[in-house]
Amino acid sequence: MEKKHNVGYREPFYIGMVIIFIILVLGYLLLPREQVFYFSASIYPIIALLPIAIYLLSAKRIGFSWEDKLSVLIVFNAIGGFFWFIAEVIWCYCYNLLLDIEVPYPSEADIFYVGAAIFVVLGIAIYVNSLYQDIKEEVTVKEKTTAAFFTAVLTLIVAIVLAYPITTYYAEEELMVVALDITYAILDILMAAIFFISILLIRGRIGKILMFFLLGCLMVVVYDTCFAYLTLAELYYDGHPIELLDLASYLFDACAFYETYKLYR
Repeated sequence: MEKKHNVGYREPFYIGMVIIFIILVLGYLLLPREQVFYFSASIYPIIALLPIAIYLLSAKRIGFSWEDKLSVLIVFNAIGGFFWFIAEVIWCYCYNLLLDIEVPYPSEADIFYVGAAIFVVLGIAIYVNSLYQDIKEEVTVKEKTTAAFFTAVLTLIVAIVLAYPITTYYAEEELMVVALDITYAILDILMAAIFFISILLIRGRIGKILMFFLLGCLMVVVYDTCFAYLTLAELYYDGHPIELLDLASYLFDACAFYETYKLYR
């Protein structure tokens, strides 16, 4: 079970995260579109690397053991983070900057994007299952209903948002694009739903590590849904402000790994 750990949100680390996000917002909103393209392509992999760099600070102490399900959760998220970083390097540095290709979708990067989501979902599922086995007798009907309601609402929202563009533009798009959009939506819903269920299981003893991972997942769910809609409607471009949600997810993951560092320090 994850230990309860107080978070000082005035710590230099969190102040730094806020400053970074403010810089990102200003860059996306104030720079001309042509410059935002290069700003986005340059900064994305660097932001994606932050969670991995922070994880490495305590990687040796965390280790990995199937008996320690928290270590499984953290390591699987770290592997997912590494895959996301590789994907951003391929998308931004190889396609955007080197080949000057905008919105390389689908591309080799999607192999790593999907792989990252799979590792994260597996890590969460293993952790939540272990948690549930320990306290399943204490789980109330209300908690089960709340979890089911959250998952159903999230699924419904994503389905409604994507239904129109998929049915409208699907004939004009490659089957691979539509398949990837649906794949990402399913994986995102799984990530967010399982994290939410785990928070219900922990109840009042919610860990900050889990909270930050959950916030990151929710950012990814909203971003991927909007990305799918915009690409199907041919309204997306690299440097679109919606990317701020995706970048925020990396910052939340960085906060989760920072709390991990504090926990194992």
